Amino acid sequence: MASTESSGDYEFFKYIQNYIHYTEEADNSNQLSNYKSSCDFLSGNNEDKCLTLSCLNCQRFLYLLKLMRLMKGKVLDTSDYGFLNFWLNRRLRINDINIPICAKEFYEKLSSKDTDVKDEYKLNIQLNDINNDIFENMNILYNLYENYYKIYSDTKTEVKCKEKDSCLQHIEACFKEYNKGIIKCPDGQSYFCKELNRFKNKFELIKNISSPSNVFNFSELKELPTYEEVNNEINGEFKMWKNIATTLFSILCAIITIFLYICKFTSFRQRFCTKGKRKVNSRSNLHSFDVPNNKTDMRYNLPYNAVDNT
Repeated sequence: MASTESSGDYEFFKYIQNYIHYTEEADNSNQLSNYKSSCDFLSGNNEDKCLTLSCLNCQRFLYLLKLMRLMKGKVLDTSDYGFLNFWLNRRLRINDINIPICAKEFYEKLSSKDTDVKDEYKLNIQLNDINNDIFENMNILYNLYENYYKIYSDTKTEVKCKEKDSCLQHIEACFKEYNKGIIKCPDGQSYFCKELNRFKNKFELIKNISSPSNVFNFSELKELPTYEEVNNEINGEFKMWKNIATTLFSILCAIITIFLYICKFTSFRQRFCTKGKRKVNSRSNLHSFDVPNNKTDMRYNLPYNAVDNT
């Protein structure tokens, strides 16, 4: 766990349902073209390899910022800035977690094009490269909540996935991400682990809810695993592969030993057989010289029966 972690890193997760909703609106908006001119510095042959954000994602960033300003009365707080920074890091690190996002340069160029960005001068301080370990933790939490809110809506207190297969798909995704997180929490004392536990408590609340079609109850589903369970599972898999590797290595050593043994004695056998073959060939040659003579004898020693002329 990174030593630079602080409680403020995960503060925006208290309002994550709102931020996920804003993100969905930004991704599906038909108004993004209105912000294209502000992001044209990212279009075409951008010589600055540091700024790898696409023009489309720049437009989404502007839409997201303006939507949040609209919803918050143009007064953004620390959580809002924290989420915007995470969103920017996430869009830039889709393929590579280690790339620099050049947040300061992005802000400077974008603020010269858009007044709302310029007014949010705190963005110049809040936008930064998130520590890799902390970003990975944030990403786990975001994926958990993103799938959770496709299952259940807290605000509407209703199940959103209508079919069992759809619900199970998102639940399985939650288990996968939760396993990634809980294995980092042997003592559960870090800020990330406390936030992960907060998600677990929220997730377990849906166990008392029935699916809309009454096909199944969430109580039928298995519980999120503990650190010990995941750790034992990982160790079990490690031991299994270790045993397989040991067995394969033993078999390989045995094959090599047998091969060397055969080679050693095969070489001796070849020398022995070569001598034997020479003797056999010598005898064969002697017989081969005798055969013509025998044939000659046979030809000239044929019995002659005289013809009786009388």
